[in-house]
Amino acid sequence: MTGDPQPAVLRLLVSPQARRGETITAAIDATNVPETVVKLEPSDRMVISQPHTVVAGAGTFQQTVRWTVEHVQEGTTSWVEITVFVGSVVFQKGLCKVVG
Repeated sequence: MTGDPQPAVLRLLVSPQARRGETITAAIDATNVPETVVKLEPSDRMVISQPHTVVAGAGTFQQTVRWTVEHVQEGTTSWVEITVFVGSVVFQKGLCKVVG
């Protein structure tokens, strides 16, 4: 941690839905946390070309991570799981529905 006596707090807000060409966002508001990593896990029915794993920060910070849905299989609905790791611990998860 950062040596601050405050407890570690992390809030995650994830886009509820996206389509082809739209952006999936994961907004993080963190206080007094060790290294925080955000990982996107898309289904095999879509293409997201940006890196799926992003180091968001440490300590107290606000960060928004964005991924663009480049392709999604027509006529399908899939869920993208976004996981936030604080240190080696899964701290929070969020889901975004991707519609083809």
